[in-house]
Amino acid sequence: MGEGVFTRPRQPSVNEPGKASEQRLRAAIDSAPSGLLMIDAEGRIVLVNREVERLFGYPREELLGRPVELIVPERFHGAHPEYRGKFTERPSVRQMAASSSGAARTAPRSRSRSASPRS
Repeated sequence: MGEGVFTRPRQPSVNEPGKASEQRLRAAIDSAPSGLLMIDAEGRIVLVNREVERLFGYPREELLGRPVELIVPERFHGAHPEYRGKFTERPSVRQMAASSSGAARTAPRSRSRSASPRS
């Protein structure tokens, strides 16, 4: 045969319906008044919104890809992977402790607590 022709897959336009829907969803998550955080199967943080940044005092760049135990109280570190495993087997809606209760771990006080101000 002849030489192969390599083509690059077409990148979706921002104006395409799927991309617009994804952008709207991301905007809704980011502007939600409650903190929203998502982890992967290994317990690494894959999504946070602005409220999580505000509550815990970490910018999202420092949270993404890190173990969720970064913000879990130290007294739960040993058992937390087991808790996560059980939740994965039997997911349910539940509220996590907020930093205002003193139960969650937050960024050190030397950090700016308004690392990502709400607009």
